Amino acid sequence: MHVMLRTLAAVAPALLICAPLAAQTAAPAAPATQPITPKKVADGAKPWTTGCKGTGEAEICDTVQSLIDEANGKEVIRVAIAKQKSSGKTGLLVKVPLGVRLDTGALMQIDGDQAKGIDKIVFSRCLPEGCIGEKPLAPTDIDHLKKAQKLELVFLDLEGKPIVISVVATGLGAALATF
Repeated sequence: MHVMLRTLAAVAPALLICAPLAAQTAAPAAPATQPITPKKVADGAKPWTTGCKGTGEAEICDTVQSLIDEANGKEVIRVAIAKQKSSGKTGLLVKVPLGVRLDTGALMQIDGDQAKGIDKIVFSRCLPEGCIGEKPLAPTDIDHLKKAQKLELVFLDLEGKPIVISVVATGLGAALATF
């Protein structure tokens, strides 16, 4: 968990200062869900881990879900929502595996409703662990996430085939309410 928070702390400033985003060029069609499960926290009950780092105006609070490949136990996907105390800015950060199309970005589908979805999550860089996508969140996005029953992260592989990852929505509303 400390490694996850250090990693998020390292990328949080970029998350909160995202540049204008490029338009998404392709819409996914007929995707298949990957066999990935959320990482269990100590009590095994909630897939979202919430915490704050820093003090005073420099404090950043986040909630994170890591999805683990059942075959090898390694983190494949990370979804984080962070809020900077001083500015009140909130942003979404996703980490996906290497080998994805960067130009199309990613989107978060919420309850299967296109109007609620968070699109144009722009991949800003790739690290050995995966590619990082960022998106500032509007208050309406946060409201949709708090009420979400079903979340899906969608991105394209190098051949342009959609990959859909189910993200557990349970506990997210409560986690975001603590920000």
